[in-house]
Amino acid sequence: MLVDNAIDNYLYYIKVIENKSLATIESYSNDLKKYNQYLSDNNIVNIEDVDNYIIQDFLSNQQDKLSKRSISHLFTSVNNLHRYLYLNYNIPNKIAALKLKSSCLSLPVYLNSNQINQILSSFDINNAKEFFNRLLIELLYVTGIRVSELCNLQLKQLNLSHKQIRVIGKGNKERVVLINNETTENITYYLNNIRPIFNKKNNNTALLINNLGNQVNRQYVFTLIKAKQKELNIEINISPHSLRHSFATNMLENDSDLRSVQQLLGHSDISTTQIYTHLQDKKLVEAYNKLSRAKKKEI
Repeated sequence: MLVDNAIDNYLYYIKVIENKSLATIESYSNDLKKYNQYLSDNNIVNIEDVDNYIIQDFLSNQQDKLSKRSISHLFTSVNNLHRYLYLNYNIPNKIAALKLKSSCLSLPVYLNSNQINQILSSFDINNAKEFFNRLLIELLYVTGIRVSELCNLQLKQLNLSHKQIRVIGKGNKERVVLINNETTENITYYLNNIRPIFNKKNNNTALLINNLGNQVNRQYVFTLIKAKQKELNIEINISPHSLRHSFATNMLENDSDLRSVQQLLGHSDISTTQIYTHLQDKKLVEAYNKLSRAKKKEI
């Protein structure tokens, strides 16, 4: 069933059959518009193609914009949609077992430096496609940009001589992100040796073109990261957004100030960026408890 039809059928059901209030219908409709847009951005046309990983990535993407309460409501709306589809159309409800833990809402999933290195070192850089795929993950981690921003990058947004990329974010707001020497060299190698081979149409102005000659999309990146998670037996559930969280966490762990991280992430409100300070608080508590246990042993 098409995603559009599934959502329309559900909204009709709660309006006509369940006789929900107008406020409830409008609330559900607004949530499902966000959901529909996310699925569309990831080239998911049929509702049967949705699984729990996609739902988790969708909710993770909303953390930059919505409160904990709003995300919880969003989850309820999406869950109710899939429950309706299962009961009325026998479409398997693949998210039935997914539980939204409060900790998942307050603390983003992120990778430590060892896990990042494990992923990056798993690619065969002598293979053009592998080099390209590695570059996608490297750019997400090194810059902290959103996956949609990554996919939409154009050649003209690069300034390699200054090690900068001009990013067009939400609401067409521009910001400049920084890249290190290694990433600059890797982009240069890709531009000189790989992109000319991949760019079969020869008129594509997008920076990132895959081996089929197409501009890379969110689904391509999402599938790549999920495949790496499975290949490397990474126990936490990661997504493209996890690399953005990893970037922010790494910045703060290396004593960057919150305002600078806010700028680089493109957050309009610093309160959104403050979620990453909770990660530091958690690590501080863990370190304190570890020290306390050591002192008890000495006594």
